[in-house]
Amino acid sequence: EWMRRFSYGLLEHSPSPALRACTTAVDQDATSIALELFNASFISCWSELTEKYRDALVHSLTDALQAPSVPAEILHVLLNLCEFLERHGKPLPIPVKLLGQIAEQCGSWAKALHWKELEFKGQDGIIPDASSGALTSRNSTAATPTQNVVAPPLTHLHHFSEKELSVYDSRVGETLISLNQ
Repeated sequence: EWMRRFSYGLLEHSPSPALRACTTAVDQDATSIALELFNASFISCWSELTEKYRDALVHSLTDALQAPSVPAEILHVLLNLCEFLERHGKPLPIPVKLLGQIAEQCGSWAKALHWKELEFKGQDGIIPDASSGALTSRNSTAATPTQNVVAPPLTHLHHFSEKELSVYDSRVGETLISLNQ
């Protein structure tokens, strides 16, 4: 109920005339279109809010993410929103550690790994060696050999030596050979 009202309210109060026009086509009880336009309507409203209201909204979203009774589908919508805003250069000031934990609980592994990587990044943007193990530890107990191969983040390939990359390549090759046998 909360998500339905929130999505429709964002759509209804969006400063974008195109988004507001969708409210005439959408019955307040119909949530599919409002949910499809949730990220766009949120970002259009977010840019119009004062700092005070932004802080209150972030606090409410953080509470919603941490509430024990929130359904997984709502958590997925909120995680998608956080990812959407981050990609558009307007990340919500919600701790990446929390986002990573929620993503892991929901089984959104790519999001969890992304936020875990951001959490472990140092000031220079490079993941410290000690942190790399924590990023890949979940995969070390995987059921199949291919799940045990963890690629180095593409953004950090220039920090690896030729020797380190060749060791990684040999691990991938060994895994592929073992799968073909």
